[in-house]
Amino acid sequence: MTIHAARPWTCDSPAVALEDSAEFSGREDPRRRGCVYFLEVFIAIELLDDWEAGLPAPPSDRERCERLIELRTPRLRRGSDRPGLRPSP
Repeated sequence: MTIHAARPWTCDSPAVALEDSAEFSGREDPRRRGCVYFLEVFIAIELLDDWEAGLPAPPSDRERCERLIELRTPRLRRGSDRPGLRPSP
């Protein structure tokens, strides 16, 4: 099962979880909702379980959502304006 969400990814973005399929069709096509691939459901569950194990209290649904977005969104490297690129020497 995969999660698809509309960009920019926020906790208020439209999102849908769909059974795995090589090809989407009709109403289930996430692109019809402006959604793009976000994450596999099993990976989201593992990431949240690992994170929550170290917390003193259970997080809210919004905090869970924000954490997934934070983990899924590429970070800009220091000195670079593009994700994943190192600054020139």
